Amino acid sequence: MDEGRPHIEIMNEEEARRIAALITGFIQGTLSEKEWDDLDEWIAASDKNMQLFEQLTDEDRLTESVEWLRRIGARSAMQKADHRKTGYAFLQDPVRRIWVSVAAVILIISGAAYYKMAFAPKEKDIFVVEWPANDHMEPGNTSPALILAESRRIYLSSEADSSVWISPTIHARIEGKVLHYPKALNDRAESDWNILQTPAENDYGISLSDGTKVRLNAGSALRYPVSFDNGERVVELRGEAYFEVQEDKTRPFLVKCGNATVRVTGTRFNIDAYPGEAEHRITLLEGGVEIQRSAERVRLLPNQQALIFTGKEIMVRDDARAEERVAWTRGLFAFHKAPIEEVMKQAAKWYGITVRYNGKIDQEFSGNIPRSSTLEEALQMLELSGEIRFVINGREVIVQP
Repeated sequence: MDEGRPHIEIMNEEEARRIAALITGFIQGTLSEKEWDDLDEWIAASDKNMQLFEQLTDEDRLTESVEWLRRIGARSAMQKADHRKTGYAFLQDPVRRIWVSVAAVILIISGAAYYKMAFAPKEKDIFVVEWPANDHMEPGNTSPALILAESRRIYLSSEADSSVWISPTIHARIEGKVLHYPKALNDRAESDWNILQTPAENDYGISLSDGTKVRLNAGSALRYPVSFDNGERVVELRGEAYFEVQEDKTRPFLVKCGNATVRVTGTRFNIDAYPGEAEHRITLLEGGVEIQRSAERVRLLPNQQALIFTGKEIMVRDDARAEERVAWTRGLFAFHKAPIEEVMKQAAKWYGITVRYNGKIDQEFSGNIPRSSTLEEALQMLELSGEIRFVINGREVIVQP
């Protein structure tokens, strides 16, 4: 085999040009949603397609392929000159027609890849995707969004198991409502960061590259690296999430939320830290965590909860009813002697509504309400429990005695 010659499965010219155009669009970041689906389908069709895709998007091997193509092109030019008198006889040879198709692929990919090398960030650069300008997703959108490099969004579905490409060589599996990142990336290790964002009335799970499991509540976002390195494992949270951290005493796990950081090695806990709220809560179910805020250091024991207020010391509450705090992961609103403000706070996060109070309500509420209930159904259940009434005005709910 010629040195530098790419390993390419035989395909007809039309197919070669179609795949070349798709990979070109991938490199330049110009694919439409339909084209992304077409490329994913072609890559998943066979291991050879996967190998071809990885080779043609590998900048280190590109120069060899282009140099090989130049040699092939020089020989082809001389052969073409010999066939000028017979018109297109050169292309009548089936073997030569195959390599014309191959050349078309390499030429198009080469141009696209050199475009990428000239104008895009170098491979050694780390791309940390920016937080969305608006913490809330567009109204009516019920699908979680995966935000990749250059803020490209992929909307995730829970209807069927599938996979999604998060970089040229790495794809994540979707099983049910959980996005699984590959655990052992080895030489394909990726330092870029992604964001998983959930809309109203939807929660979603993610399994990070170290095996840590995270469940995001509605209206939340998690920013995390595609692959953790050998140092601290750091993620950033806006909203609410339940964590089951994979134990690794040599690499502490840190969650940055607001102006506090939760530091753990392996444990189960819940963080409620929506932007703009005066109170953030961290509830420990198992293991131990240390909460850091400026010079403050607070350690929690199981079934304790830390209350973080702006401008005040961190407070620790015993008997936090920890399992009740994570009932949302089991599809429930759960209350125990809760004031109406606490009840409606949960409803506002889930349904994406605003709440206004018209009068004082002293009643406490206990019980469970399925989160699968519509807003109207949930409010009707609350009305049956006491002297309280609700008025729905678009996305606003008015609470009155």
